[in-house]
Amino acid sequence: MAGTVFDPPVAGWEHRVPSDKQFFLWVLLLQSILMIGLSGAWIFAGPQNNPTKRFRASPEEFAQRVNEFVEKYQVAPRTVRVPPGEDAYLLARAWSFYPDLILKKGQTYTIWYSSVDVTHNPIIAEQLLTFQAVPGHTQGVTLTPTTTGTYLIYCGEYCGIGHQAMTGKIIVED
Repeated sequence: MAGTVFDPPVAGWEHRVPSDKQFFLWVLLLQSILMIGLSGAWIFAGPQNNPTKRFRASPEEFAQRVNEFVEKYQVAPRTVRVPPGEDAYLLARAWSFYPDLILKKGQTYTIWYSSVDVTHNPIIAEQLLTFQAVPGHTQGVTLTPTTTGTYLIYCGEYCGIGHQAMTGKIIVED
């Protein structure tokens, strides 16, 4: 409407929150505090966390452990059969995971992994597992396979020109 004059806003209008809106602001604030607290607790107590163990080992020391493990349990080139109750070792290096592991269904294993060159991110999609392999840091993930089959391990962290071909295998047998 042309020529209509509006009354100016009441002084201090920008500092007042109507009481009906104050209730919803308090609810929003409390929900935010609750969600931040639950998110923090979920990081430490949630079942989604990979059960890991850690120790430090130089890349050379870890590579030596892997070679001793392979010599002890090797059944074919690049492949080892891990007896139930024994620890397994998985070495990440450009551009492969070594060795391929044969595990028994229903048995619990600790798979120790590390990298000898750059950071890698081994992913076993079918088991919903992903972890970081960092040179100088050795971690162990506890795994109990429940389904037989061959599971690919692939790298989820770009590690160089051959990254797309970086794979390994875990074979689960009855």
